[in-house]
Amino acid sequence: MPEQFHKMLTYALEKEIGLTQSKARSVAYFFVDIEDFLSVEGDKIKSIKSIPGKKAIKLTEDEITRILDYKSSGYLSTQLTVTENYLAVICRVFTKRQLDMIGRLTIKDLNPKRNA
Repeated sequence: MPEQFHKMLTYALEKEIGLTQSKARSVAYFFVDIEDFLSVEGDKIKSIKSIPGKKAIKLTEDEITRILDYKSSGYLSTQLTVTENYLAVICRVFTKRQLDMIGRLTIKDLNPKRNA
């Protein structure tokens, strides 16, 4: 179960807030479960440390802000299972891509035969 949670949170942090995959993975593996992620305070995110106590990952202020905003957005819920949260993330990412694609459509794209 923790492995599935880490995959879900990595995917969410990468696709929904724009962290690189390696940073998203590092942040995700810092947490045990959704409750742990949703209850974290800003100072803990700023100072993610490895077991020996060294700083494990360097996050910019913007990245920290995005993580904290995402945490408090309500997109992840303790009322849902990890699988249900993962599915919700995948659906949001898919919907955003589709809306972005629709936003880029032109009349040319809609009727290519008339332009030939």
